[in-house]
Amino acid sequence: MSKDITNWLDSIVNEKTKDLKAFAIGPDRYEVVVGYEKESVVVWYKQKSGINEEDWAEYVVNDYPMDKPMKIEARRGIGTEEITLREYISDMKEFPCIAWFMD
Repeated sequence: MSKDITNWLDSIVNEKTKDLKAFAIGPDRYEVVVGYEKESVVVWYKQKSGINEEDWAEYVVNDYPMDKPMKIEARRGIGTEEITLREYISDMKEFPCIAWFMD
């Protein structure tokens, strides 16, 4: 029964976030930004961060996996936890958004 509940909850998260895409943006330390399409995410990110066109030339934008398990600092305390980006952003209501950073 526990597996059935887990599968049901996973299906809710997948349906809610199915159209979202993630992008790693940056020149060295990347910010992972989630939104609906690359072009609007880039425009939003540039406005939010205040990056001018000259500095933007040093940035790269790469696709980032929504469903690959990643280790992050535990949200409820000490240590780390393994979670997918899709699970991590499941409670967010506005997109685009910066989900997390990576080196």
